[in-house]
Amino acid sequence: MTATKEDLGSNRVRLEIDVPAARFQESIDKVYRSSRGEFTIPGFRKGKAPRAVIESHYGPGTFYNRAFDDLFPEVYSSAVSEVGVVPVGPPENLKFLEVDGSKGIRFTVEFYVVPEVTLGNYEGLKATRHHHTVSEAEIDERLKALQEENARWVETEDAAENGDRIKIDFSGSIGGEPFEGGQAEGYDLTLGSHTFIDGFEEQLTGMKPGEERDVTVTFPEDYPASEVAGKDAVFAVRLGTVKRKELPEIDDDFAEDVSEFDTVEDLRAGTRERLQKIADDRLEAQLESDLIRQVVDDSEMDIPKIMIDSEIEDRLRRMQQQLIFQGMTLDDYFAATGTDPAAFTDAMRPEAESAIKLQLVMPELIRALDTAPTEEELKNEYARIAADRDTDVEEFVRQMSSAQKEAVASQVALRKTMDRLKEISEITDAAEDAAEETAPEG
Repeated sequence: MTATKEDLGSNRVRLEIDVPAARFQESIDKVYRSSRGEFTIPGFRKGKAPRAVIESHYGPGTFYNRAFDDLFPEVYSSAVSEVGVVPVGPPENLKFLEVDGSKGIRFTVEFYVVPEVTLGNYEGLKATRHHHTVSEAEIDERLKALQEENARWVETEDAAENGDRIKIDFSGSIGGEPFEGGQAEGYDLTLGSHTFIDGFEEQLTGMKPGEERDVTVTFPEDYPASEVAGKDAVFAVRLGTVKRKELPEIDDDFAEDVSEFDTVEDLRAGTRERLQKIADDRLEAQLESDLIRQVVDDSEMDIPKIMIDSEIEDRLRRMQQQLIFQGMTLDDYFAATGTDPAAFTDAMRPEAESAIKLQLVMPELIRALDTAPTEEELKNEYARIAADRDTDVEEFVRQMSSAQKEAVASQVALRKTMDRLKEISEITDAAEDAAEETAPEG
């Protein structure tokens, strides 16, 4: 097989592929053996007629189409490798120049290719490294969150108030008639959560366990259940239990219960250290993002529209998968938010294009900075990951897939690239940032 490339401009190429007769005949024989049972030839049992007899009866090109379908994936892949291009999107505009069992097949096919990148400047870049010192208020906030996470819910005979967890039985009616979905027993509700329509939970405030009360509400005009939308309803409610949140004291016992520390003082110090690392890592990531953005913005490439469309489709697919866990589809999301699908897709285009630019620039930057990982560096990374997982490194590597190994190599290359880029850039340390601007999460 031979292949010849013709550049059509705008990162589109045409390949002329010549498949020799011997290769074509292999596929014809393969197709004949798998499909001969479909042909009925007088004088032969079904599936026993020789290929020459079938071709004589139905025509010499009987198996050509299927044979081409059989060989195309392999010869197309080989041709692409031979001319040294990376296709983007499916092959198009297939045209046959010659199809002959004794001479082979010659055809052309067109497709877009990954664009060439003219790498932007990456030396002497200017950037600012910001700093943030964790405050006592941030530590207090994190300890309060720990309090909430470790709160107990204690049953009380007091009147229910906002924030309490209550258990209720209720039966709703409109005009004295019960309606579908308006009844429940042992329903768990947190007062103030706005789980029910406006006005319902507010009327339960002040009730005590065992008390009964009629609650009157009006369903909104746009309520999903049209049979009750805009109507007044009365709910007969009986309050079963009231549970109130009880927060633990932040003392040495608390520290010992919720952490590896024995005292509040040590817990605060450990919290400060962890929050400081989060802040430092985030601000360092911002610095690295700034440097990479400068390189990407200064790089030149002509991205085929099909690459951007494919990136958008991938993003929509991931979004659809996330929505599934919420019991929604993309169409449901668009309808609920009043979003025009076409406008939503167009709004994704700039971000998708930026993501592709980054994907194209990074390999070029790695080559320019000579930061591809060495075998020794990969071995060290495998050992680190295996140690984190408390497993034998040889067994860990043996079980890794090619994709997983490529992912590890990419991470090592990225880390080396960012370290090198920072070394050759002019980085200015900024004054202390305001806490409200860079306060770490978590």
